[in-house]
Amino acid sequence: DEMKHKAADISKANTQSNKYDIRDPYWKLIKQNKRKIKRDYEFNINSPEFQDLKLLVQTLHAAGADVQYVSIPSNGRWYDHIGIKKDRREAVYKKIHSTVVDNGGKIYDLTNKDYEKYVISDAVHIGWKGWVYVDQQI
Repeated sequence: DEMKHKAADISKANTQSNKYDIRDPYWKLIKQNKRKIKRDYEFNINSPEFQDLKLLVQTLHAAGADVQYVSIPSNGRWYDHIGIKKDRREAVYKKIHSTVVDNGGKIYDLTNKDYEKYVISDAVHIGWKGWVYVDQQI
């Protein structure tokens, strides 16, 4: 599809400095930091934020709001590299999905694309190709 090809071209031009397809300015910050990256607090299956999500979905559902939640992946190759394994990430993705659906929400789930190039632009923020997927869904 033309939009995905254009997104890939833009992505390639902006992720030249590393093998993780992380946008160049962010990669520069990572390299300047030079400390061991410790992200153990992320992907916490028992995070209190799940209660916040549940309350949000219930409230908007009760109000009759027409909401479609978008669940984006992380950069799978990067998180593998820093020691946050796929099974841990997937457990959190599944809990997000079920929290939304079980409380009356609709979800567009992109989490199966965590190894697809350019869906994410750094570690966790939606990237050029990810926006194409969202645009096509909406």
